[in-house]
Amino acid sequence: MMAHLTTTPAASRRNRRRWVLEVAAIVAVLTLLGLGVLWSRRGAQEASLDEAARRFQQGPSATVPEMRLLTPTPGVYRYRGSGTEQLSVLQTQQSWGPQLPATITEPSSAGCWTFRIDYSTNHWEARTYCADDGVLREAGGTVWQRFDFVAVKVDETIEFACDPPNDTVRLAAAPGDTWAQSCVGRSSARGTTVTSAGSTMFVGREDTTAGEATVPSLHYRANRTLTGDQQGVETSEYWFSAETGQIIRFQREVRVDSPSPIGSVTYTESGAYQLDDPIPV
Repeated sequence: MMAHLTTTPAASRRNRRRWVLEVAAIVAVLTLLGLGVLWSRRGAQEASLDEAARRFQQGPSATVPEMRLLTPTPGVYRYRGSGTEQLSVLQTQQSWGPQLPATITEPSSAGCWTFRIDYSTNHWEARTYCADDGVLREAGGTVWQRFDFVAVKVDETIEFACDPPNDTVRLAAAPGDTWAQSCVGRSSARGTTVTSAGSTMFVGREDTTAGEATVPSLHYRANRTLTGDQQGVETSEYWFSAETGQIIRFQREVRVDSPSPIGSVTYTESGAYQLDDPIPV
């Protein structure tokens, strides 16, 4: 004969409470595991060359003026590179590339064109250059960057202007020639302002590779100090095509300290890229 088991009301309540606590514990563990997976997968992805090409094709068409010196062919170009961006909080880090699509716009009637480089899905930078009588000047541009903290994604857009425009390339410069540069960046979202000022030196003429091609290039070194709502230093090296003014090779080191509700946050960046194919896609 099978025994018949009975349960008291108090025992039933204890069992229900234990069951609820066990389920809650399982849910908490699964939640933590899920956040752990998301945390490990956060960050930037490689930028899409196809997306850059679609963006270029959807842009406004323009009547192209007669091509002039220091004015590259418009289109989307293949660049290759690597780099790291890091914040001093929560071990936040993201990478460049290895593919970095770049877009060069149609030149305006004034000889101005924009170079946009996509370091990743979380960071792009656009600079407007104007060519005139053997000089390529930087007028300003835009920097967009985002960091992924899983629960929230923080992004910022900084519009910067160089007034007067900075001489970036001087075809008549001799090795060692140095001149001052300065630009001011503003974030409308945060209401902050930063000034980047320093000097550019012409290092000399060099042959630079772009895929299987060799491009006569002009090598420049820029040292900047950042002041205002951000404090830091930036060192950049550029290799511009001596004919078209297009960036063939680039490398940069940055360290910036910014105030925040939790104290000073340090941003560091180190990276380099190089043109992979001188023919646009």
